[in-house]
Amino acid sequence: MQLRERHRAEVLVAQTESWRQANELREYLGEMKAALAVEPDSGKRAAGLEWFEWATRHAEALDPLSKPLGMPEDPDPTDEALAPFLPRRSLYGYSGW
Repeated sequence: MQLRERHRAEVLVAQTESWRQANELREYLGEMKAALAVEPDSGKRAAGLEWFEWATRHAEALDPLSKPLGMPEDPDPTDEALAPFLPRRSLYGYSGW
């Protein structure tokens, strides 16, 4: 139970960070688009538009809200994953919960 809750919290924080980064990129992309609109050199403008289009797709791919939402899959309950939630055992018995 604790393993699952910690995993869900970690996924939520990671999604929040990805969402924030995607939105910061979109803000930058708005400025990039404005700069490209006034670029007098057509070759530079074309190169910039190629970069802008890629960056737009990248921002979209980062945004967790652009994908179907749902509960994350439960983590595998491996010994390593469960270790922080199990009591510690020493030669003298359990040392805590």
